Amino acid sequence: PEIFNEALVSIEDETKNMNLLIEKLLFIAKESDIRSERKEIELSEIILGCISGLKHQYPKAEIVFNPEYTIIKSDEALIKLLVKNLLENAIKYGKNNPVTVSLLNDDEKNLAELTIQDEGIGMTSEELQHIYDRFFRANKSRSKEIAGHGLGMSIVKRIINILKLDIKISSTPNVGTTVKLFFDL
Repeated sequence: PEIFNEALVSIEDETKNMNLLIEKLLFIAKESDIRSERKEIELSEIILGCISGLKHQYPKAEIVFNPEYTIIKSDEALIKLLVKNLLENAIKYGKNNPVTVSLLNDDEKNLAELTIQDEGIGMTSEELQHIYDRFFRANKSRSKEIAGHGLGMSIVKRIINILKLDIKISSTPNVGTTVKLFFDL
């Protein structure tokens, strides 16, 4: 019975892994056909939905987020995929430390700033230069401990280009990574 249960858990994990890979490959394959449908959306609501969905996938993950009502005009499906990929990376590479998410509105600059910060393995400046390359994974993350295919940040870059958003990423090895996204209000 123990081996049977272990096998079932392994099969379930592998099925989830394959499903994520297929979703990401389909996004990349359809990229040229993607049409952005911009409408008013409440950003905190989308972030909360992504956090809730990821809690099922990563039940031990701790994500700290204090929502701030923020209306942007963008494509809801693309924003969900963007936030989900960034949060998933923060969880996976965060070494089981809490992930901090903040949303600030700057009415003077007419911008909303979304920050996703982990206290994980971080990256060198050399690794940071390649994070948008397909199938790239930082050397430290090639171990079996961290599942992934190296497609998430490639998808993030494509979404950012489609939606014409600004992104800033800073990272320090063994300290963590901070991602800042800027949206027009």
